[in-house]
Amino acid sequence: MRTLMQLVLSVLFLALTAAPARADLIVYDMFGVVGAFNTDIGNPLILLGISEGDPVHLVVHVDYDAPDLCGQPGKGLYPLPFAEMELNGTIYSQGPQTFGGFVEVNNAAGSCASPGDDQTGVAIRILVGPTYGMTLIGPSHVGETLPNPLFSDGAGGFFGLAGTDQFADVFFDDIRAQEVVPEPATLLLLSGGLTALVTRWRRQL
Repeated sequence: MRTLMQLVLSVLFLALTAAPARADLIVYDMFGVVGAFNTDIGNPLILLGISEGDPVHLVVHVDYDAPDLCGQPGKGLYPLPFAEMELNGTIYSQGPQTFGGFVEVNNAAGSCASPGDDQTGVAIRILVGPTYGMTLIGPSHVGETLPNPLFSDGAGGFFGLAGTDQFADVFFDDIRAQEVVPEPATLLLLSGGLTALVTRWRRQL
């Protein structure tokens, strides 16, 4: 019996240490509309049947414990673990990338060129597919830390072909944020179940 209990406790310890709490992971569920198009040049978004006023649904995961990839004082560059957008019934996913984009904090174009806050504000670069991308303007912020909250009602930016001027404006007037339930709490519930299972097994002996 002692051997079995030790095994259960060992499994729980490994699970708790291998799966840290994710209280810093926030899921942003964002609802908005497509705005005006850039029509100075042929815009392929129109050929896709996208029109001004079309509803947009964007889901972005933000890890507030993510590392700053910049390494320059006053400038921040943070990876986004996940992003996905639904527009006109089509889902634009982050794939094939394994990340959803980046947040540039007072760090124009994510260059990390030199130390110091360049006062360019916060830009959220979201990757939704190998071709399309979205840039949203974040809140006013001083310094290099990741702003919390990152999004609020009224956030806006543009969506289109990455690295080109072929884009449409986009605005989000309904933004909902939800913390991910820390995994250790779930594991503690699991430990209670395992303890009950061991107790019942012992009574049957």
